[in-house]
Amino acid sequence: DFRELMRLAARGDASAIDKSVGDIYGAAGCTDLGMPHDLTAASFAKLSGADGELPAPASAPDLVAATLRMVAQVSTVIAIAHAKQIGCMDRVFFVGGFLQNNDLAQSLITTSMLSLGGRAIFCRHAPFLGALGSLAASLQAERERHEPPTPTEAEERWKQVRYANRTRKHHRNPFSPEGAPSPEERLPCYELDDDLLLIAALD
Repeated sequence: DFRELMRLAARGDASAIDKSVGDIYGAAGCTDLGMPHDLTAASFAKLSGADGELPAPASAPDLVAATLRMVAQVSTVIAIAHAKQIGCMDRVFFVGGFLQNNDLAQSLITTSMLSLGGRAIFCRHAPFLGALGSLAASLQAERERHEPPTPTEAEERWKQVRYANRTRKHHRNPFSPEGAPSPEERLPCYELDDDLLLIAALD
């Protein structure tokens, strides 16, 4: 049950499962590197003990908390990569049923975005917007399956990033050089009053 998992995650401690930068470099080392000590270095790394010795069994709340943090941080990294390319780090919208009434996930994404210099924005009707994005991506992928773009066309599309919310036109991010879209490239972007924004759908 999803709600029960979220309740477990709220009670868990991801730091008991994940290895942080502070675990590797210590407080002084993190200061010298200019990195936060609680920045995740490796998810689930503490599940493998030193010298092949297994650590004490992890608790269910800690495992769920670590899994949730990994999903939030990976989603953030992918969104940031796209936001940097189109220049909208200060307005990245996260949508999808996963985020509906999920304060813990929203908090993790917000913290991760801030640590990377971005700003996360969440929508009231996140599941509906996520469904629209999934439908649009599926229809676009079906069209591309029959008429895949050439590498030249893909490069030209990326140079002409023009997304129009006003005219209700929808475009997916540019295609890979091979002509087939990768999962990371299916984040729709829009332009509203000449300002670019990125919408990341988490379903």
